[in-house]
Amino acid sequence: MRNLCHNPTMTMTAFIPASIALLCSGVTFLSSGLALNSPTFMILGAVFMAVGTPMAIVTLTRRTARAR
Repeated sequence: MRNLCHNPTMTMTAFIPASIALLCSGVTFLSSGLALNSPTFMILGAVFMAVGTPMAIVTLTRRTARAR
């Protein structure tokens, strides 16, 4: 059985859909919270965006650094 953990491109590629999903759901929750004036939805949106943003930054910077 082949071990895919040694290939950093394969592991980094998996983070791209996850970070996009977190950012999109964060924007959705945040906009719903603003529309409904609900602090719970605003906090959920902020948390999702706070998790998704660094994940996207790390993923994209590592991919571009390897491309050079």
